[in-house]
Amino acid sequence: MQIEEIMKPGITGFIRYPDKFDEQDSKEFEMYLYQVLNWNKGKVIFKELLANNKNFFTYLIELNHKEYYLLSNSTYPLLAFASSVDYSGIIFIDPIDIFDTSLPNPYKILNKELLNKPIEIYDLERLRDYEIKNLKYWNPKTIGEVVFNYWD
Repeated sequence: MQIEEIMKPGITGFIRYPDKFDEQDSKEFEMYLYQVLNWNKGKVIFKELLANNKNFFTYLIELNHKEYYLLSNSTYPLLAFASSVDYSGIIFIDPIDIFDTSLPNPYKILNKELLNKPIEIYDLERLRDYEIKNLKYWNPKTIGEVVFNYWD
């Protein structure tokens, strides 16, 4: 997936009138998630849908006796895996194969390399001015820090 496909208006979670971006339907994604986990003897340990100060849904899953975080951006059908998720930062990991091969449209899993890529000024060209203002304030360093953030 190319950066211009990711860095679209609304990706930061900041929205102002007259812009209107639909929030992802967590139920649709969860039907897929629970089915894949059931087939592979996995389970959801914990889920946190949108909470204050973040723009993504969080699922802590167990698969093959290992725990992973699965993140879903609240505006776009973009997913990521992580080994650690908290206010101090997210440690992204590469996708788990069973999800990458069976993922329905329109969902896309972002890989660790792309998420950890430093932000370049041209990556921000499609964002709204109020999103860029927030980026300047919060000063994210990577694409992943924009797509999955804990900003006010």
